[in-house]
Amino acid sequence: MKFNYAKSNTHRLLPFAMGLAILTAGCGTSPEYSQNNNGDILIQEGITDEAGPAAQEQQAQESRVIAIVDGKEVTQDDLAIEINMLVNQLQGSIPAENLAQMHDEIQHHAMENLIVKTLLRNQVERDGITVDQEELSETIEQLKATLPPGATLDEYLDQMDMKRDEFIEDVSKDLQINKLLEEKISEAGEPTEDEIRDFYEQNMEHFEQPETVSARHILISIEEGADDSAREDKRTEAEEIRQLLIDGADFTEMAAEVSDCPSAMQGGNLGNFTRGQMVPSFEEAAFSRPIGEIGPVVETQFGYHVIQVESREPAQTITLDEGRERITEALLSEKQRTVLQNYISSLRDSADIQFTDNQ
Repeated sequence: MKFNYAKSNTHRLLPFAMGLAILTAGCGTSPEYSQNNNGDILIQEGITDEAGPAAQEQQAQESRVIAIVDGKEVTQDDLAIEINMLVNQLQGSIPAENLAQMHDEIQHHAMENLIVKTLLRNQVERDGITVDQEELSETIEQLKATLPPGATLDEYLDQMDMKRDEFIEDVSKDLQINKLLEEKISEAGEPTEDEIRDFYEQNMEHFEQPETVSARHILISIEEGADDSAREDKRTEAEEIRQLLIDGADFTEMAAEVSDCPSAMQGGNLGNFTRGQMVPSFEEAAFSRPIGEIGPVVETQFGYHVIQVESREPAQTITLDEGRERITEALLSEKQRTVLQNYISSLRDSADIQFTDNQ
């Protein structure tokens, strides 16, 4: 689960800035990872079974300082929360066992995120940037809307081991950081006409569109190792389906009923594709047959296909005018990235960052 602290009409600047943190050096030592019976990644914060109840309680309450960034303390609790957020964002896209193997990488990113976040928050304080209650409330409502159906904000905060007032404070500070970064990226400036033209001319291959075909099909699959008799039965079945379609049967309904391809759920629709994306015999049929025709049955290693071409677009080159909007967006994004990267690097270069022995 991932929250986007930026408003819908602003750039996702804080996550962007956190991504730039990997360009800088230095990290602390993170807590250890373990897995429960569900395969979820858990964070252990230095509390061991060997310690007595009193010692465990004291360890749980203490938040060890692991770094000092321009006078501001970064604690083990801060790092644990940041790691939990990163792990939570990665779960679902990366298997749990791989996450456990990414201990050092996640730790590094979490520590760098904290350093950059602290530097930016320090700058926000120096610049006197504030947010009002309306902005804060609006953003929290937007964040709540990103939760899965039935889930609550309190459940998410419990999962992150985070108190509600801490969360609200973090959102407020992050909104202030977004204001700071929006001001900085405004210095990037719009791409010039010469820059747009140079980009187009130097990247012509990205503006060349190959011939494309949109087609749908019905697959009658063949089991691996099928003998000639079984294969012939399957071909006969495909031929009978083809004739029904020629006689007026609805392709979408027929595909949904008899096709062995997952595309059956879309009425056999394969969408647009270019040469090289399909097996040779299927590709040859799709790129050579008249639009709308139910052509001869095609055999591939997957089985027998009844194919109907729905549309075909010839190869073409996007003109400068046609690609201008996309080019402008790409160049502007790169300019903004460079401005933010340089700004964050300058903050880090001039910062006093000390790592303690308690890491």
